[in-house]
Amino acid sequence: MQLDQKAKDSMQWMAIYGGIANAAEVLTSYFAMMLTPGIGAYVGFVGFPSSQLLNQLIWGGITGAIFGWVLSMYYSQILDFNRKYLGNFFGTFFKMLFYPYAIAGALSIFVGAGALASGLGMGPLLAFAGVLAIRYFYAKMAVAKLGQYYQ
Repeated sequence: MQLDQKAKDSMQWMAIYGGIANAAEVLTSYFAMMLTPGIGAYVGFVGFPSSQLLNQLIWGGITGAIFGWVLSMYYSQILDFNRKYLGNFFGTFFKMLFYPYAIAGALSIFVGAGALASGLGMGPLLAFAGVLAIRYFYAKMAVAKLGQYYQ
């Protein structure tokens, strides 16, 4: 199978950004859980999650490359599905990369608010804010590098 420049660039940059974003999410979650009463002491006892960080860096790169290939091959079909069934909600490349995280994050706010009310502290809400910020920059960087292919 021959890959064109669009597929190569998509696989490369989605792998890089996917690995970085996943590793950053591990760090965000680690520090957010340190602030969670009860859990924070356990997290501090276990230590820094270096193996999980490396694992997410590798798997983020692998899944990012796969996503980049799927994106390069099927972007027009994805947009057609979006227009036909979702009312063009994910109408731009940025929205397609960022909105699923924003929607899932908004839904998780209910869990975070419940955790806050039950005495778990600000950890879950900080984890949500961190993931949202990371994925925002992930989407912005991907659009900057690959936007010319996905108009």
